[in-house]
Amino acid sequence: MIPPVGKPSATPAQQGPRPPAGHPRPPATPPASTNQPPKAPPAPRPVPQPAPAPTPRPASAAANTPAKPTAPAKPATPHGSSSGTASAKPHALPAKPEPQLNKNAIPALLCSFFGISAPFGVYLGRKARREIAQTGETGDPYAVAALIIGWAYLTALGLGLATYLIFVLGGR
Repeated sequence: MIPPVGKPSATPAQQGPRPPAGHPRPPATPPASTNQPPKAPPAPRPVPQPAPAPTPRPASAAANTPAKPTAPAKPATPHGSSSGTASAKPHALPAKPEPQLNKNAIPALLCSFFGISAPFGVYLGRKARREIAQTGETGDPYAVAALIIGWAYLTALGLGLATYLIFVLGGR
């Protein structure tokens, strides 16, 4: 490399250590100048706008057009085996699992409806509400309905028994 005319070249001691043979020398960085103003940060990228929603067609136009096929036909696999590919879209986010219905809520409601098993309905309703509060499952309306119906039946049963004891057996 030939030094430019009018500028002294740097001596080997000023250039720094030499890299081993076969390795390229790192590029020299220009000296920092204090007279230059600082560079402005790059401008932010524009945010893409969502595509406008398609306009609905009038009902009369929709009735005159033939229906489009919903999906292309899949090629048949030998012996009815699956191809092993996932059915989800490649860029789709996994769906959040929905909370499950408590396993005691529906039996509690059914037991409360059948009069003789109303005490079991009340017991299962209380158990279901406790489990729902701990686990976050669904089914609280079923458990509450089971409690209301069960207690209403037990109250009616108790009042009927008290009435029978007072008027029928107490009147002797």
